[in-house]
Amino acid sequence: MNLPHTKILILGLGSEALMDDGLPIRLTGDLKEILNPLKYELKTTAVGGMELINLVQGFKIAILIDTTKSPEGKPGTVFKYSPEDIKETYNLSSQHDVSFQDALKLGAVLNIDIPSRIVILAVEIFENRTLGSDLSEVLKIKYSKILSQIKHEIELIGE
Repeated sequence: MNLPHTKILILGLGSEALMDDGLPIRLTGDLKEILNPLKYELKTTAVGGMELINLVQGFKIAILIDTTKSPEGKPGTVFKYSPEDIKETYNLSSQHDVSFQDALKLGAVLNIDIPSRIVILAVEIFENRTLGSDLSEVLKIKYSKILSQIKHEIELIGE
């Protein structure tokens, strides 16, 4: 029997091989150094859809950090969504897998222990289709501000 997790899950979604798409992975690594390890469990993944259900299973609260890209967006802007009002983010929606919303619905039907509270923090990025391990210049400049905003949002959720 699996015991429920008492920590809050912070899950960074993305791939460090696709420039700005790796931003959540970097943020999660830095947050691991500054957040209380007794309160938060930090993980990263490059998967989406149904595979995310296994990663969030058993936690009461899950905070997913993802990226988003829109034509009118300002890189570095942090958005906060719930699964019900989520906009298009890069890793939570896919043409090749079920959406995160559909995965959550299926998880509920299958009686999987899904978090009662899920928050998505999505950062507007500049480039997500070019191979490269560096962030775009605009996100490099804004990185410390983004990290601070994400940390602040996490601490508010964890209160």
